[in-house]
Amino acid sequence: MWQFILSNFPRSLSSRIATMLSLAFLAGMFTTWIVVHSYLTRRTEISIAEMTGAHLSQVIERCLSGTNPSRAECNGEEKPYIFREIDQFPQQENEFVTPLILILNDMRIRAAVRFRDVPPLPGLLSAKRHSSGLQEDSIYDPTAEFQGISGSSKDPIRAAVRMASLSLAIARQDIDAQLYIFLQNDHVLEITSPQLWRARISETQGAFITLFIAVLTLSISFPFASTLMVPFRKLSNGTQFTRKTLGRFAPTEAIAIQDNMRELVKRFDRDRERQLLGLAAISHDLRTPVTRMLLRTEMIREEEIRDRFANDLETIHDLVEGALDFLSLHKNTEERHRFSLSSLITSLCDDYQDMDKDVSFDSTLPIEIEGVASVFSVAPSIELSTQTRGFMIGKPKQLRRALSNIIDNSLKYGKYAKVFLGYDGSEQTVITIVDGGKGIPSDQIEKVMLPFERGNEGHKTKGVGLGLSIANEIIRNHRGELTLINSNEGLRVEITLPRDIFTS
Repeated sequence: MWQFILSNFPRSLSSRIATMLSLAFLAGMFTTWIVVHSYLTRRTEISIAEMTGAHLSQVIERCLSGTNPSRAECNGEEKPYIFREIDQFPQQENEFVTPLILILNDMRIRAAVRFRDVPPLPGLLSAKRHSSGLQEDSIYDPTAEFQGISGSSKDPIRAAVRMASLSLAIARQDIDAQLYIFLQNDHVLEITSPQLWRARISETQGAFITLFIAVLTLSISFPFASTLMVPFRKLSNGTQFTRKTLGRFAPTEAIAIQDNMRELVKRFDRDRERQLLGLAAISHDLRTPVTRMLLRTEMIREEEIRDRFANDLETIHDLVEGALDFLSLHKNTEERHRFSLSSLITSLCDDYQDMDKDVSFDSTLPIEIEGVASVFSVAPSIELSTQTRGFMIGKPKQLRRALSNIIDNSLKYGKYAKVFLGYDGSEQTVITIVDGGKGIPSDQIEKVMLPFERGNEGHKTKGVGLGLSIANEIIRNHRGELTLINSNEGLRVEITLPRDIFTS
């Protein structure tokens, strides 16, 4: 159903907003019209009931006059009342009858009101209804005993006023009702008023209807509103660039933004690919003449000049090889598969140790867990140390190269390389490498992550400043993050990588 409605809904965002506002306005106007119309109709009918007491009293007096009134006098219509004489009081189930004693002029009359449902305001039909117009006399008192009203010290209440109050009390119940007057010949006068004594919307029901329609309008509007919000929320993630991800009923503006974003991404990738290909071509073309120049340098007889040429050409050669190395990351064809980081790092550190390098590995990095506080003590922290295997899905050769670059920097600028493997309690594996050196000035940390950038100590060692850049690029390709932190143990390199959660 919703899909059918949404398929016929305007696709443009501006048209949808205008349509929704129009529908909300029409719903509000319709609800207001229903409530106001019901209220005004009810007030009008109650006013009519209050003003037609004379008609009701005349009908009753006419049927009660004489000892044997004709049926023609007790059958007919005198708006807004319809009356007829019947042989006996009708017995019906599932209806509610309220007996009354009416005092009409000097007559004491038995009567009853039949309701189709329980009257919500039964107090209006009870005795001793105080009114400024009626003083303290009962209009229709089921417990009143006949006393000489004319002999009372108070002025008698006119029959028209009494019947007006009775008709008003019945009308205010908002339920279908009939008034029965018991005549002297054991017959019954049935009086109905389809206009006044009928089921209608009360003021309380009108308020509930208004609230219900408002809630219904909001609940119906929500699916339409979600078609406006959800596509743009997906676009804000920056990764939803396919038409299918936005949904079938996405606004045309969201689709246009998506197409533009996809086109910009494609254009950026093409420009980047073109630049990388250009740099790779230049670097590749430089490799051959640099190699020839290195060979010709050997022919220079003066040793000092030869050494200077050789050093400069070796620097150029390293720059060319480093650039080709960095650009080759985007052309790597290594397949992703599942492997153990612990095994990879162990193998890498063993290779360094075979070369007599101060490199160590510990895969039991402690995890701190907050304890539970009790009445007698605060919450103690607990440290757990477990063997971490660090399973993940990725390219192990590339990760080995990234870790090698970081360890090489640790040995080059620090005293040693200590490698730790653990996890942060979530879905991230953490590799930590400390070097025991001086660290990097805080204003240089972001700079050394850029290609061909080296720290203040870089001029003292050989290199072109691509080691950290290559490592950072590889880690980012694995949806990880590389962070440099100065600590008491020297420079602290933290690498976070997504774990492969599994059940063995």
